[in-house]
Amino acid sequence: MESRLPKIKSIVKQTANWVIRIMGSLILLFLVWYAMRTLQYMLPVAGHEVLVEIPDSVIWNLAAAALILLLYAVLTAVEKKGR
Repeated sequence: MESRLPKIKSIVKQTANWVIRIMGSLILLFLVWYAMRTLQYMLPVAGHEVLVEIPDSVIWNLAAAALILLLYAVLTAVEKKGR
């Protein structure tokens, strides 16, 4: 029984690690999906702040992200070449 305990602990740790990774990934994906679909503003109206949701273009957001990643890759390549 004593020799099984470390193995059981290892399995429980690995399972918990995977559950946390999967849940964290799902939460992050939902937040990214929601952020790409809507744009939110807080507008001051008569002394109060009113939330305004504006539909956003997912394609333009993905294009901007791709452009930023491309720029990052180019700058990284230039930096490596310069060394």
